Amino acid sequence: MKAFRTLIVALLGAATLLVAGAAPAAARAALTLRTSQVIELNQIAGNPSWKSRAAQRVRNAQWQFGGGQFVFHTTDVRDDLYPMSGSYTIDGDVVRFSASRSATYSTGSAYAEISGRLDTSTRRLTFRWLSSFGNGAVVNGTTFAGANSSGYTGVVTVGT
Repeated sequence: MKAFRTLIVALLGAATLLVAGAAPAAARAALTLRTSQVIELNQIAGNPSWKSRAAQRVRNAQWQFGGGQFVFHTTDVRDDLYPMSGSYTIDGDVVRFSASRSATYSTGSAYAEISGRLDTSTRRLTFRWLSSFGNGAVVNGTTFAGANSSGYTGVVTVGT
């Protein structure tokens, strides 16, 4: 575990120096961690039938760090909301991160965010992942509207 922690902290520090101010593609190339194991996944909002799909997305997640930029990727998601990008900070063995993205379209909008922390001494990454969308329209004088949201918290282990 100590070797992993040393590697992660060194790579994140080097990535910050090497790609500070660089384009997102350069930041993504700095360090990519992948979910190794899903330890815990709790649904805090949304339709219970969505949880299995969310679990698959967490299993397929990539957590990218470089130049102070954090990028969250996964599979089977909307391409107007993902990948999400944000930032991270390093404090000893702990890397704190957050990312979000929003999209608007003719009848509504959507939003997603993720935040959490990676403990490099244990390879455990804890997160909170929220998303929502809403839409509305008037068709022949009749108003239509709808909204949904989902939320998950979890713990995974990550590796390179």
